[in-house]
Amino acid sequence: MSLTLAHPDAATVSHNFAVAKVLCILTVAAGHYFEGSLLWIPATVALFVFGFSSGYFTAQRYRSRFSVPAFWRAKILRLVPAILLIDAVLLALFLFQDRAGIWTVESLIAALGLSGWLNWLGLPNPGPYGAGLWFFTLLLMFYLAYPVLRMLTQSDRGALAVALVGLAATTALHYTVDVGHMLWPTVFAFLLGSVAGGRRWPGAGLLHLAAYLGAALALGALNAMAGINSFNYPLILLMSVSACGVLLTLPLPRTLCAPALWFDACVLEIYFLHSYLFVRPDGLPPAAGFLMSMVIVLLVSLSVARLRARLTHGSTGHHRQQAA
Repeated sequence: MSLTLAHPDAATVSHNFAVAKVLCILTVAAGHYFEGSLLWIPATVALFVFGFSSGYFTAQRYRSRFSVPAFWRAKILRLVPAILLIDAVLLALFLFQDRAGIWTVESLIAALGLSGWLNWLGLPNPGPYGAGLWFFTLLLMFYLAYPVLRMLTQSDRGALAVALVGLAATTALHYTVDVGHMLWPTVFAFLLGSVAGGRRWPGAGLLHLAAYLGAALALGALNAMAGINSFNYPLILLMSVSACGVLLTLPLPRTLCAPALWFDACVLEIYFLHSYLFVRPDGLPPAAGFLMSMVIVLLVSLSVARLRARLTHGSTGHHRQQAA
């Protein structure tokens, strides 16, 4: 398959992000399994792609016609059944493991996907729910704020202002308000995706690919060879934006990427469940434990997603969760 400088059509972009989201959630899972490793860098890029995708496809879908009640109703009907089923599965697991703190207010907050507020406010969470779910809390906040954001980005001038102000604000917050994870570039990802939705992404695909590879090489060279980490944030941000640019401008090979689409419908389940299903068998190298963990995570997540589809009379094969 030859690469072309022409921008792909909407169906190709949708396919690109469907594949990318599966690969991104596996990258995030790897970062959580090998905590403290350099995988936090690709995991940060993965979260940026997730946030950008949510903003982009939401803005694209609602660019011409929009109703606030209909928008929130659609999000509630799509997310609440999934969250309740996932919480029920986790509850069964926690009861089997005899986990402490299940019946607490913090568990209720975390089970609703709002554990990010516990993290950001420095509040303890004695319950087992909510591991690593700050991104989902941010997603819910984006949906709440989207009607205002949509109004601000309807014109090209307003969209540019949102992008520039968002970049400046999140960069400043990254350096001044440390929350222990890459919250602020992910906030910018939602904003940038909202600006990009329904608009042609500038630049040729190969240029975005070159920018991504160049930033990655510069990041590695500065840290490994020179011991310089002062440019980590701008370089990771450049990698993240360039990765989104690649997905918007270059078609991914469909045959090679087809296996990833088997799990497109259960990305939300993988995200919520993966950290609870990790295994670390004694006597096996960490890589083997990770592979075993991911087989378990994928099988359980796919099963839960199929059960959700049956309960909600949907179809996991034809309903893709572009905004989540």
